[in-house]
Amino acid sequence: MKFRPVLGGVAAAAPLLGTACADDDDSTEDEVAQLCSDLSAVASTVEQIAGQVDPASTTVGDVQSALSTLESQVEAVQDEAVDVADSVKSSLQTAFRADFEQAFSRALAEATSVPTA
Repeated sequence: MKFRPVLGGVAAAAPLLGTACADDDDSTEDEVAQLCSDLSAVASTVEQIAGQVDPASTTVGDVQSALSTLESQVEAVQDEAVDVADSVKSSLQTAFRADFEQAFSRALAEATSVPTA
């Protein structure tokens, strides 16, 4: 079987999966926390698979089962990443609107104020 080199490479990259979880915006805290949890589950599964693959005793069924679990976890990461992106987009739009309205109101007030001589 040729699974060991591939799984070893993925296992080596597993610690990098948590890097995105270091700093979050409060408005997306729940979504990011879930994404980090999902990423940790993927990393844990990859490390577990890499540590258990023995070419002499691992069956096709074992590999299929492990890959099925990993596939479900990756799908959860993808779904949560969409939720985080939507939340960040919404937060940015809200902040932009608030800043724009404030700047527009300030500019309008300055443009319509009557200078005193």
